[in-house]
Amino acid sequence: YSRYLLSFARPEWLVSNGTREPQLVAAEVTGNPLWLAVKCMPYLKTYENPSTTYLADQLYVNSMGLDIMEKIDVIGSIDKIEGGGSRLRMNEDVKQTLLQVTPWVQDAQSEEDQMAAVRNYFDTARLDAELEKASGELAERQNADGGWSWMPDGKSSLWVTQHVLKRVESGRWKVESGKALAYIDREQQRHFERYIKPYLKKGEKSSGLRRETSNVSFEHLSPTDIDYLYTRSRYGKASTEAYKFYYGNALKGYKSYENLYTQAQLALVFHRHGDRKAALDLLRRIKEKSLVSDEMGMYWRDNRSGWYWYQRPIETQALLIQAFAEITPDDRQAIGLMQQWLLKQKQTTHWGNDAATTEAIAALMIGERCEKKDNPVELTVFGTPMTADANGPEGYRSQRWINSALDSLRALGSSEIVMRKADDGIAWGAVYYQYADDMDKIPAGETGITLKRIFNVVGGGKCVVGSKLKVRIEIQCDRAMDYLELIDGRPSCTEPLNTRAGWHWNDGLNYYVTVNNTDTRCYVEHIDKGRYSFEYEVYVTNPGHFMAGTVTMQCMYAPEFRATAPAEVIEVVN
Repeated sequence: YSRYLLSFARPEWLVSNGTREPQLVAAEVTGNPLWLAVKCMPYLKTYENPSTTYLADQLYVNSMGLDIMEKIDVIGSIDKIEGGGSRLRMNEDVKQTLLQVTPWVQDAQSEEDQMAAVRNYFDTARLDAELEKASGELAERQNADGGWSWMPDGKSSLWVTQHVLKRVESGRWKVESGKALAYIDREQQRHFERYIKPYLKKGEKSSGLRRETSNVSFEHLSPTDIDYLYTRSRYGKASTEAYKFYYGNALKGYKSYENLYTQAQLALVFHRHGDRKAALDLLRRIKEKSLVSDEMGMYWRDNRSGWYWYQRPIETQALLIQAFAEITPDDRQAIGLMQQWLLKQKQTTHWGNDAATTEAIAALMIGERCEKKDNPVELTVFGTPMTADANGPEGYRSQRWINSALDSLRALGSSEIVMRKADDGIAWGAVYYQYADDMDKIPAGETGITLKRIFNVVGGGKCVVGSKLKVRIEIQCDRAMDYLELIDGRPSCTEPLNTRAGWHWNDGLNYYVTVNNTDTRCYVEHIDKGRYSFEYEVYVTNPGHFMAGTVTMQCMYAPEFRATAPAEVIEVVN
C-alpha cells in the first residue's frame, strides 16, 4: 500500500494518530525576505506541466534569477551555509517522478541538499540555456494568428496570449510580441464591433458613453477587457476604436470597480498613461479598505479565492505591491507590510502553484537590499532553540528535526514558538510540520465538483494479468470553471495503452492528456455546468492487491478549489 506525504496547518501538531506518522518539523528565519524568494526559485522546476502559461512563467522567473544574481552573491552565500557536495544530481529520473508526486520530497532532504538545489538553479550557463530553450519553444507554439493556446496545438486564447505578453515584455526573446499585440488588438476590436458598437447611439463618440439598453453595460468593463488595457499599458496605447472606448469608459467609471485585482490593474494603467490623479485616487480607495496587524501585515478581507483568474489572493497581493511600488514608491511602510502578509502565505517551498510563486517572488524582490544583519534572529520551536548558525549576507538560518531529533522534540510536549529580534526592522520566519499517512486514509472532497472513478474489465470477467481495463472518471460540475487539471493515480500493476500526449474530445468535453510514470493527467481549459466523463485504457501486468491513487481535479491557478475521489484497492487474480 502506498503512503502520501502531507503538509497541513492544523492544531494537531506532532500527534501520531493511527496510521499517521510525523516525518519532519522545519524552521527557517531571516532578516531579509529576498533570501526566502531565492530559496523558492528551484520549486518552479519540480512541478512541470505542458501549459503555455507555465512555459512563460519559466521564462519570466529564470530572467528574475539572473537579476537576483546581479544583486547578491548567491553562490557565495551558499558556500557559507553548506559544505559542498550534492546528491540531487544523482538518479534524476527517479527524483523527477517523486517531485512531481510530492514537491515536499526536496524540502525533506538535508540542508546540504536544499542549498545544493539553490546552487544548481543559480548557474548562469544553465539559466541562459533554459531561457534560450523556453524562448524557442514559446516561439514555436505561437500560432499563425499571433496568439497562443493554453495547451500545445490548440486554438489561440486571448487570456493566455495576454499572460504571455506580460511575461516577455523585455523584447529580448524570440517570440514576436508585435504579432501577439496585433492578435489581442484584433480580437478586442472584433468583440467591440460585435457586442458593443451596435448598441451605441448614432452620432455619439466611442468613449465615455452610457449603456443604451438595460442588459448591456458599457461603462463596467469585463475583467478580460481590463486585463487587455493592463497588458497594453506595458507596450503603449493601441490606435483601435475598441482600445479608446475601453480606456475612456475605464477612466470615467473606475470608482464603480470593487475587485482588488481589477483596481490594481486600472491604477497601473492610469499611471502609465499619465492620468496620475485617477491612479492616486484608486490607491487611496484601496488603502482605505485595508487591514493592518503586527502579525499579518497589511491585507484585505475581501481578497478571497474564487473560480476565476482574477480571484487569486497571492497574485492579487503581488499586483497590489507592484502598484504601490510603481505609483507611490516612497510609501515603503505599506509595501513592507504587504510583503509581510505575502510571506505569511508561503507554503514550505512555494505559494501553492507556479503562477502564484512567480508573482510572489517578483513582489518580494521589489525594493529589497541584502545587507548583512549584525544580530541574528533567535527562534525557539516547541521549547527547543534553533542551533543553526546565521550564515551568508542575509542572516538566513534553517533547521530541521527528523528521526531521533523529531522524537526528542515531540517528547517535550510544548506547542510554543517564540521569535526574538534585537535590532530594528522586520524578521521573517516560518515553521512547517509534515506527516505521512496511508493513501486510502485521504478522504474524498468536493468544492463545486464531484468525481467518481470506475474500473471495468473490457470484455467482462475477472481482472487477471493481461486484462485490459477501462478507467472511467465521471465528473459533475455545479458551475462553469476555467483551467482545470485532473490527476488520476494509476495502480502500479497497470501500464497505459496510449502514452502519447494530445487533444481529445469525449462526452462534450475537450481536453489535453499527458501520461506520466505514476499518473494520467487531463487538462481542461473550460468546462460548463453539467455531467462529463473522461476515459482511458490500461493493461494489467502483475497479480496481487494494488492501490489506485486518489483522483483529484483542481483549478491550476487556485489549487484550494479542488475535488478528490478516494484511493481504492484493486485485486488482480493470478
